[in-house]
Amino acid sequence: MSSHTCLLIEDSVIQARVISQMISRTGWVTLIALDLGAGLTSLAEQSFDLVISDLMLPDSSDGRTIAKIREAAPDITIAAISAGGGTNTASSLLERAKLDGAQFLLQKPFSQERLEVL
Repeated sequence: MSSHTCLLIEDSVIQARVISQMISRTGWVTLIALDLGAGLTSLAEQSFDLVISDLMLPDSSDGRTIAKIREAAPDITIAAISAGGGTNTASSLLERAKLDGAQFLLQKPFSQERLEVL
């Protein structure tokens, strides 16, 4: 069993399943949260090595998703993923995520190889 755990916060069930499969192929164990609230609850209840979070979630569309995760888990490694949304481009959302504490930025769609760089 892997000693590395990842919390994936992604509101699209299909995208969550595909990304989770990519993560599993790297040998990591993944827990999926379909919104930020569920993700924050998971962070409070167990330890993770990495959080990968979409930036546009039903309960966090204010651009502060990564800041909220960082507040809940100050020392965790965070990767932000986005395809953009609303009037924001993926690159503008990802740059905001970097300022809020994301160490890695992935624009959707991304490949297995790009994910393995994390």
